[in-house]
Amino acid sequence: MKIEKLIIEIDTKGAISIKAEGFEGKKCLSVTEDLEKKLGTVITKKITKNTNNIITKIDNSQSIKS
Repeated sequence: MKIEKLIIEIDTKGAISIKAEGFEGKKCLSVTEDLEKKLGTVITKKITKNTNNIITKIDNSQSIKS
């Protein structure tokens, strides 16, 4: 059984990245969608060789939406 998880990192400049791991197929895209909308503008979205992983980079220079 695979463990599904989201790893959210914020660097010292405030840049955010979301990494989704262990999701089946493209489920990782829908899982991160709401977070992406609330955190800012998506700069890049990369699906890794293992299609169960996705890495999203977000520009959060705008205020976070509630």
